[in-house]
Amino acid sequence: MRFPKWIVLFFCFLLTFNCKKEGLLGLDFNTFDQNRGTGWRQLAENGSFLEAAALIDSYIKKHKNLNESQTTILYFHAGQMYAFANDYETAIDHFKRSTYAQEPPQLPLRWNAYVRATIAFLSKDMERLKECRKEIAEGPAFQGEKGNLDAVDRLIEHFDEPYSKAYGARRSQSPQPKPQASQPEVELNHVYVTLQKDTVDLIAKSGFISEHFSMFEQETIKTVTESWTGTYLMGWRAYLEIFAPGGYEGLTEGSSGIGFSAAKLGSGGAIKAKLNSLPGEKTLSDLSNWVDGNITIPWFDNIRLQSLDKGAFSAWLMDFRTDYLKYRKIELAKGALFDRHSYNAYGYGTPDKKKAFESKLFDDLLEVHLELSAAESASFDKFVTALGYSASEDRGKRSYRAGTFTFFVSTLPNPAYRIRKVVCTLRGAVEPRGEYKFGPDARLTVEGRTAVWMFGKD
Repeated sequence: MRFPKWIVLFFCFLLTFNCKKEGLLGLDFNTFDQNRGTGWRQLAENGSFLEAAALIDSYIKKHKNLNESQTTILYFHAGQMYAFANDYETAIDHFKRSTYAQEPPQLPLRWNAYVRATIAFLSKDMERLKECRKEIAEGPAFQGEKGNLDAVDRLIEHFDEPYSKAYGARRSQSPQPKPQASQPEVELNHVYVTLQKDTVDLIAKSGFISEHFSMFEQETIKTVTESWTGTYLMGWRAYLEIFAPGGYEGLTEGSSGIGFSAAKLGSGGAIKAKLNSLPGEKTLSDLSNWVDGNITIPWFDNIRLQSLDKGAFSAWLMDFRTDYLKYRKIELAKGALFDRHSYNAYGYGTPDKKKAFESKLFDDLLEVHLELSAAESASFDKFVTALGYSASEDRGKRSYRAGTFTFFVSTLPNPAYRIRKVVCTLRGAVEPRGEYKFGPDARLTVEGRTAVWMFGKD
């Protein structure tokens, strides 16, 4: 018997669809639920919210061995998908299943209150929503932030709008770089943090980091006088350098640093003169020479204050040499200015690597929140103002701004992690919100066009 062609095509489609669905249902929990671009999220990212919700429901039914925490978060994400599709009744039913029978005492947030707040929003119960908000605000904090409080504030602020718009309101409110007439004389090039080795290993193994967030490198860098081994998350214009204790001489857990780059090659001399004029400070300056096999290349002039050199907190200015840029074939920007993007992109010149680099989310560094000792704060104030950053009081903290970059500094008697929070801009929007925890001292939240790294322990 011959079947019409459309029937054959229809059954082929069903077979392909069912095979793909079975493949997704066979994923482990973290891959299915936590990784962008896979599991239910690949459907949600295409706007197929009901299909994503149905897939999560099927996953829960198939995996009978899920623990309470896993089923809780899966039911919540399914509820979100139904809410995004404006099926509030089904969403509320799923949200009701996403609370803990006994909320774990070690949980660093008020999860059940957050779920009840979401239900209150869908039920249009403002009084109940505000009660839940108060419970979250009075609850525990994780790395200085009240978990999900910002999300509940958005639900209150956009109470009369659909859940999809209220929840995603951050996309229009995310801090974005303001247009600048010209780039600042000194730019934020990268920051480094020193985390527990197990945390660094978890970041290295994260599918979200290497597949979606950034280009990922682990390498040992050598100069004539020293060497260090780090993990590098390479963004479009900036990068994060992550060390385990001992990755560089003297680094211990919590040690952090900030590397600046001079926009105009050769301008480091003028900045050094400014630093030399600072009372009570000594300026250090030496040439770092890159070692590549048998080749030694002048890399950059390393200019810094002695008080911020190789301690628990470091800050330095890199004035790059043309020898190195020519060797790496790194092009300058218009006006013969240093181009941070070209500097980051030089290692990804092959078609495959270039395509991979262009697909990553991480764009630039926007904010760095510091916790420094009184002596470190005083030296950093002198250093960054000499670099041309304007100082002011912002959000109850001392802040320093130049171009699109802002530092916020809190002074503490005995700080443990000097860099506590790093806000990054993203090259594409992420929806829904994703949270990733890497051990006890690193957490990443991505939503809209913003990513927030939190470092340290509370």
